[in-house]
Amino acid sequence: MSKQAPGEPTFLILAALAAGPQHGYGIMTDVTAISKGRVQLRAGTLYAALDPTSSPRPAPRFSRTRSRG
Repeated sequence: MSKQAPGEPTFLILAALAAGPQHGYGIMTDVTAISKGRVQLRAGTLYAALDPTSSPRPAPRFSRTRSRG
């Protein structure tokens, strides 16, 4: 079993969408074709990659305050 880079499914999804918008099943079959059968996405992987709330967010910024002393 080969290891995938962490961002590989996302990259392949973007490659599948490069030609234009399409539905989930179309994306999954395109990813399989683009990867020559090496990567077969499941719905959970696809929709987690497309969900913006599931991606890591940057750390919140805090303002610095001067210490009184």
